Amino acid sequence: MKFIFSFFIAVALFIGSGEKSFAIDFNEGQFRARMGKGLTYRTQDRDFKASLKGVSQVDGIWLNTNETLSSTDSGIRRGRLTFGMQLYRDWDVRATYDFTANPLDERGFQDLYLRYSGIRRTRIYLGNMREPIGLDWLTSSRNTLFMERAQMTALIPPLHLGMAANTYGRKWAVFTGIFGERLQDGINEGNGWGVSGRVVYTPFQTRQNILHVGLSGSHREPAENIRAFTNDHQVFDAEITRFSSIGRVRNFSQIFVTELAASHGSASMQFEYLRTFTDRQQLLKPPEFDSWYIQAGWIMTGEKRHYSRISRTFDGIKPNSKFNLNSGIGAWEVGVRYGELSSVGQKHFGDKENNLTLGVNWYPTDYMRVMANYIRVQSDLDFSRIPSPRNKHANIFAMRVQIEF
Repeated sequence: MKFIFSFFIAVALFIGSGEKSFAIDFNEGQFRARMGKGLTYRTQDRDFKASLKGVSQVDGIWLNTNETLSSTDSGIRRGRLTFGMQLYRDWDVRATYDFTANPLDERGFQDLYLRYSGIRRTRIYLGNMREPIGLDWLTSSRNTLFMERAQMTALIPPLHLGMAANTYGRKWAVFTGIFGERLQDGINEGNGWGVSGRVVYTPFQTRQNILHVGLSGSHREPAENIRAFTNDHQVFDAEITRFSSIGRVRNFSQIFVTELAASHGSASMQFEYLRTFTDRQQLLKPPEFDSWYIQAGWIMTGEKRHYSRISRTFDGIKPNSKFNLNSGIGAWEVGVRYGELSSVGQKHFGDKENNLTLGVNWYPTDYMRVMANYIRVQSDLDFSRIPSPRNKHANIFAMRVQIEF
């Protein structure tokens, strides 16, 4: 009860506070602070810029009818600070740390890279980052339609050390990179490595209509000591998909993903299909998987999601009218998603898991979001217990307050 009380007190305080911003000018530059945009300092010649911003996501789980199948806990889902620095306009440094890591060590770093953007419509990255695979995985957790990403993302590699590049035109974008292991695994000759790529084509891209078609894939040579399959429930991973019976799987040799998305005004649709392949010769061959989901969303108050030409993902929503006690109601959004994840040719591991999610999002301001999700999970696919559960299900109701600062 104490958590629930604190949860709604936090909502009331931030709604009532309104947007706060201020700027201080110096001879050498300007210091600015703005809620939702963080702190920034920029020199007058614009050759140097530094910023610090953060996001907090606090979840409350009010119903879970099967915690054995889908373990869920109330509390801070993500608590992040991001430091950015720009040098001579073409060089950028970005470091994002998630303070929900326990213990607080290098595992808490999310993005940690150097970026060069001095080539027209091209960016080059070096450091710790996401591999360019799939639309849902590359969409920031700040902007996803639902509290958690689709089950499919459990089959995509976590953030890895590597070097990547992307270039884009008016209707197309290409992403590619070579990657090692996770930041906490360091760099040594026994680590796994892989190459990933993504191609996106948008034949229609106007203010009202977007059609997005994408293909992405990855080939990976695993680490020498990797097990037949790996479930990462016990390893800190801020991006692991919750409300599912399966943790992150890291046993693939190849991944292939197709993407299809469309938006018309305030309505949107998104579909992805993923297939993993294994070609390692082992006594116990790791299972292969396929997974897909389809989702639809509608912003009832008429706003539209912005589409990024650089990342080829959908961004968040800025309400036309911010909430106030007189007339503003903010922005309201509803969504539905159905997804499945299945093992292929490995019946002793179980057959499949499906997930139905219904969601309502409220944006009282452009830096705050309140989310409510109902999730129905049905599964006989689970690596965390042997034998796998048969025909188990869970009904979950969860809420989240997200604040960017």
